[in-house]
Amino acid sequence: MRVNKLVAAVSMALSMGLVSGAVMAKTDAVKEVALVEPASEAIKKLPVEKAVRVAPPMVPPPITRKHPARVVVEMETVEKVMQMADGVDYMY
Repeated sequence: MRVNKLVAAVSMALSMGLVSGAVMAKTDAVKEVALVEPASEAIKKLPVEKAVRVAPPMVPPPITRKHPARVVVEMETVEKVMQMADGVDYMY
């Protein structure tokens, strides 16, 4: 029961964050750029920020900027073949 409540609370928090983020992104400057220029050109003009990554129990610092920005996240993907069951290998 506790897990269900926790999942519901996290889901609600994430959805509220996504909705409020979408509302905050609708500023006059963003609307003007979107109407005047193609999306790819408008994106190129945004200031670039590097995403802050931290270990799972920690959280990154709060966002203090009040303007839109292009956030670059550096990631690495690795394919691994691991054993799922006796005699069964799977590429993750």
